[in-house]
Amino acid sequence: MKLTPIAGMLCATVLLTSCVPQYASPPASSDTAQLLMIGKPEYTLATHVYRDVETCAGRQWVSGGVAGPPKWINVKGGQPITISVDVGNSWGTCPAIGTFIPERGKRYVAHAVTEDGIQRCYLAVDEVLASGSTGQPVPVTQRRFRTGLAESSSWCKPDSQR
Repeated sequence: MKLTPIAGMLCATVLLTSCVPQYASPPASSDTAQLLMIGKPEYTLATHVYRDVETCAGRQWVSGGVAGPPKWINVKGGQPITISVDVGNSWGTCPAIGTFIPERGKRYVAHAVTEDGIQRCYLAVDEVLASGSTGQPVPVTQRRFRTGLAESSSWCKPDSQR
């Protein structure tokens, strides 16, 4: 059995994903909210937080690749945050990107909703109730993303409200 192609793919994945810094979750406080970004079991997953809410510049890994499995993170409450849940399979990927405003002290679950396989997707965010179940959906401004020549030249203009 030859492991060279598998080893090459693993090395390429590590190299590509290590170029993007990992998200540094701020310490929990009365000013933060908690967020879990999850995918769908049938698809691979990568999740990101963007430093620039409007342009999607400054992408930071939260999970997937070298960042590991999905996990709860702290985010600043009361301020807009742009996040993405990228789902994919051997036929392609679909980045679900959106902006929402988390409230201080609350917990949220963000996930990609797919249509037509993964031809179309959008970001959905639900508040997590004290009981642990999900509550009402939170308004999310969906965004369309275009990768620039460098990580700092990408953009993501508002597309629709869900």
